[in-house]
Amino acid sequence: MAVSIDKDKCAGCGVCTEVCPVGALEVVDGVVTVKEDECIDCGACTGECPCEALSVWQKKSRQSGRSIKDLPLSMFFWFIFSEIQV
Repeated sequence: MAVSIDKDKCAGCGVCTEVCPVGALEVVDGVVTVKEDECIDCGACTGECPCEALSVWQKKSRQSGRSIKDLPLSMFFWFIFSEIQV
């Protein structure tokens, strides 16, 4: 599963392309596109998009059919790290 792009929200600024560690995002005709075979679902781009046009969704478990509350991956990490007391 690759990053999902809401093309209605995307401004084509390219901020996400700069933070993608594998170069799976590119701006084509003023809108970001994802090379699905290269995307590693890391979520680095989702937190950097000023338009909130990107999301990464957790896959459902093959065994149970459940996912972690079906939240976007970035929200899952935010929840986990916001609970950590340093």
